[in-house]
Amino acid sequence: MVGWMTYGKRKFEGQDAVMRRLIPPLDEAMKALLPMIDRDTRAFDTYLGAVGMPKETAEEKAARRRPCRKA
Repeated sequence: MVGWMTYGKRKFEGQDAVMRRLIPPLDEAMKALLPMIDRDTRAFDTYLGAVGMPKETAEEKAARRRPCRKA
């Protein structure tokens, strides 16, 4: 992402050749990682939801232990 922010800027024109070489593979890696980041975020949101569940009664405690659907 930083590569895209510096690419084509006069201040960084001395780095242009390096950026042209590095940006494509790094951009592809970023695109490949985004779906995994989204899945991780959904899984963590599910965890936070479970942590926030009440746990006063036996039924509430049992509900917290029940497996949830996949994130």
